[in-house]
Amino acid sequence: MNAETPIVTGAAICSVRAATVFVDNPERALQFYVDKLGFEQRADVELDGGLRWTEVAPANAAVALVLVHPSLTTMGAERASWARQRIGEPTGVVLETEDVEAAYRELRARGVEFTGGPAPHAWGAAAATFRDPDGNEFLLVEASRT
Repeated sequence: MNAETPIVTGAAICSVRAATVFVDNPERALQFYVDKLGFEQRADVELDGGLRWTEVAPANAAVALVLVHPSLTTMGAERASWARQRIGEPTGVVLETEDVEAAYRELRARGVEFTGGPAPHAWGAAAATFRDPDGNEFLLVEASRT
């Protein structure tokens, strides 16, 4: 941003509403996020063309995850192919917990597959990585105690 770029206020973007996670099996994904991670199901509706909008989130979270199954019918061949390639990859989604060690133990006991146990990171927080049943990877970080 340079000195000539105006700062927009008022009607500008005020928050992030949701992040998309592409899944191979929507039912299995929904069961994982609700039963294993303890998220609440906020929406599960079928939109025009058969696209299913399934929204899950931790209780009281402002941002939800939308679980989307790539479909040729609703996305077209090119977009569906692009979306399918993202299944089983790091999502870029960072989830937060008060105690990463305790969350790690609890989630492992529920059957969540971790790819990296809790460890301190250069930015100062402890974090762990886990996968959903489709291999989508998430970072779980400990909330800052400042």
